[in-house]
Amino acid sequence: MAPKAKGVCAKGLSAHRLKGAADKILAAIPSAPESQAMRSYKDASEKNKRPCKRFQLPSFSKPSPAPLPRAAELAWWSKECIPVAPPDTVMVKIGDPSLVVGIDVETHDWDDEPAKPRLGRFGHFTYRSEHDLAYPRIVQIGWVIGEPRAHAPLLISKERFVKPWEFCVTERAIKFHGIADARLRAEGGLLDAVLREFLADVFGACRQGGRIVAHHLEFDAGIIAHELERSGLDYFQQEWAATVRQGTCTMDPEVCRWIRRCHGQESSGTQMTSNLKNLVHAMVPDSEQLLDRHHTAGADAQMHRLLYIAIHALAQEASRSTSRD
Repeated sequence: MAPKAKGVCAKGLSAHRLKGAADKILAAIPSAPESQAMRSYKDASEKNKRPCKRFQLPSFSKPSPAPLPRAAELAWWSKECIPVAPPDTVMVKIGDPSLVVGIDVETHDWDDEPAKPRLGRFGHFTYRSEHDLAYPRIVQIGWVIGEPRAHAPLLISKERFVKPWEFCVTERAIKFHGIADARLRAEGGLLDAVLREFLADVFGACRQGGRIVAHHLEFDAGIIAHELERSGLDYFQQEWAATVRQGTCTMDPEVCRWIRRCHGQESSGTQMTSNLKNLVHAMVPDSEQLLDRHHTAGADAQMHRLLYIAIHALAQEASRSTSRD
């Protein structure tokens, strides 16, 4: 359920109205024929409680807090930030939404080999090939929705586990995010139900002037698109693609170059993007607790939202300064 909030966004969208919009979307979703694979998935989720045989399941334990970036890595961030007017193309990428929708996914594994830098199917920068995006399976998804102000109350804040279907979480992934198969079987929801809830909230907000944001948007959105296909939810693909194309990737090289210029650093030819933790540590006040929970979907979704808000505020301040000059 969405948390109760008394705040109302600039266009008058309350938490109650946002939930109503999501409920209408869910009610309008057609009932697709259930595939044999999905029936098998549901049967296995209910009946098969045996652990995966590929490796012995370790007991779940909370991962150690993520260390803050080293001082040397943040040296240039310590310089005074002097707003520099962003290029028009950056202003278009940042936009000016009434709501900010931060998203994140954690997966059962990933491909080690990055592809050549490219624009993905949704038009955002990525180091990953389409094959790389088809391989990972979602184990946790988080999303937060709120006004484009750092201290505005969240209208929606959710984090969901997904029951494993035809995969086991690898040992290195467990070390990365601390989520093991045993917990997914105990606490996870069915993939199609989790995706329906997620998309109802996201589409409801974006239809009201919201914008989806993530640090590596092409990665998260691409994985979700492949999971929609696996779940028989292809009728969501068109709106999902349109929503993501209008979103903002905070890892975008052009946006990162502009942010570094504001901090007095000209980008080298090899430095295209900026690390999420570095950006959050430098631009988001009081972010230590969120950084301690890095690599959990709910915390990362909130980091994506707050980082976007900081970038948006910097662009607005730079534009005002240029107008005064």
